[in-house]
Amino acid sequence: MMLRRAAVVAATGVGAAWVATASTSDHPSTAARLVRDVVGLGRIVQVYSTKSPGGGPLDSIEQTRRDVEAAGILLNVCRSNGGVYIKLGQMIAVLSPLVPEPYADVLRVLFDEAPQSSIADVHRTLEEELGRPVTEVFTDFDTDPIGVASLAQVHVATLRHSGEKVAVKVQHPTVQASAAVDLATITYLIKGVRWLYPSVDYVWLAEESQRNVPLELDFNHEAANAARCARNFAHRDDVVVPTVHREYTTGRVLTMSLEAGVSPTNAAAVEAYGLSKYSVANVIASALNEQIFIHGFVHADPHPGNLLVRPRQEPTGGWARWVTWPLRWLTGTGSTTRPELVILDHGLYREIDTELRTTYATFWRAILGGDTTAMKSCAETLGAGDLYPLLACVLTRKPWDVIVTLGEGDAPPTPPIDPSSARLVVSGEADEVAALQKNFRQYLATTFAMLARLNPDLLLLLKTNDCIHHLLTALESPSLYYVWVARWTAEVDSGRDEQSTLASARARAVVTISSWVASLAGMLL
Repeated sequence: MMLRRAAVVAATGVGAAWVATASTSDHPSTAARLVRDVVGLGRIVQVYSTKSPGGGPLDSIEQTRRDVEAAGILLNVCRSNGGVYIKLGQMIAVLSPLVPEPYADVLRVLFDEAPQSSIADVHRTLEEELGRPVTEVFTDFDTDPIGVASLAQVHVATLRHSGEKVAVKVQHPTVQASAAVDLATITYLIKGVRWLYPSVDYVWLAEESQRNVPLELDFNHEAANAARCARNFAHRDDVVVPTVHREYTTGRVLTMSLEAGVSPTNAAAVEAYGLSKYSVANVIASALNEQIFIHGFVHADPHPGNLLVRPRQEPTGGWARWVTWPLRWLTGTGSTTRPELVILDHGLYREIDTELRTTYATFWRAILGGDTTAMKSCAETLGAGDLYPLLACVLTRKPWDVIVTLGEGDAPPTPPIDPSSARLVVSGEADEVAALQKNFRQYLATTFAMLARLNPDLLLLLKTNDCIHHLLTALESPSLYYVWVARWTAEVDSGRDEQSTLASARARAVVTISSWVASLAGMLL
């Protein structure tokens, strides 16, 4: 019966999408993607529909095996179809609290495996968009990209008029034409999955993709986001945003300053720079949480491929020589460095209004303090209602009994993080992951019901939240998440806003001192 229902979903989806694409120039390619969609859906349904060997409920080992097999099928579909499908797979990969862990583990490879466009296609796009031959704009243009993503790839070039080395982001040639159809097909199939399995409702994920992908495909929109992000961080000297060359930027081409650095999760490269994991984690936790709680203008895709770190050379003359003397004395050097964070790929941002931002900050402070009364009072604005305990569990990836250990009314911790908040730190150990997945399956239907009613802007914050968690866990400094949540939510409570000069000065002082402390701590740990 289940397979017959799956066949109905697949056949209807093919028919609808075929009609929608009948007039497109990319018709053969679209048809091939549709076939892969249908076959992939059928195989995944078969994986989960097969009865267990003994005929009873699945044990955890068999359930994990099936998840891995189904995730592998989905991975192959994403790889083969490319474009929007790669983007969807990447989004699933950073939603580990909301998807079975094997899916996140298997699909994470898509961050490094996006298909590459040929140099001929790249040159064709450049000439169509810039309206002149490539050689009139650039004296040289590297044929091999330095980065390939789901929607575009980046090449190093030299501007003819200035001799400046730049990074040129060029959209894949077919992605614009196929995106609308692919998104419609994905949405239909996800709704079909909900029909087959009512407790599995990822329609919100499809709706978010339909809202976000068109924005990511407009590089003029990305250029404006980058400029605003740079203004927001103007008070900090440890965060860098590439400068966009607007005269060489269009809807499908983005030309920006070339920034050096390495991925923060590349341990060997970070160590070669002389940076500690702790200090790198500190600047990441500080900057990304500042966006959420202070700016209200949030980078919604801060995975390791969209961030770079590099050492910042500190001045050693004048006052700086005396301020940094203790650290230089301990290291035995005449100068000292700390991390500088480069934020890339500004295509996807979400603006969080003041009411939601302050309520979200209050909810987090209630979590840190184990204050269930305050959590409940925030729940209506956030959209969680009486499911606020579940939202707290999703945000922290911890069981409810751990979150409320402090009891109602206890004061929230102040930075550096209070020992009581250590209960919230995610260790990433096998037993903790197993417990998280057990809870996920136990409350599956309730979790999806909550996601369907949450404020849509909060859904993207859940993704950003998980990206930060993954980064800090990889850098072996997960506790820093709560240090900076506590600091920035305190700033929200004090009434700070983005335009306040005094607040910016205070923030710069806090960040600078914390960065020096992190450098010292990372060296001593």
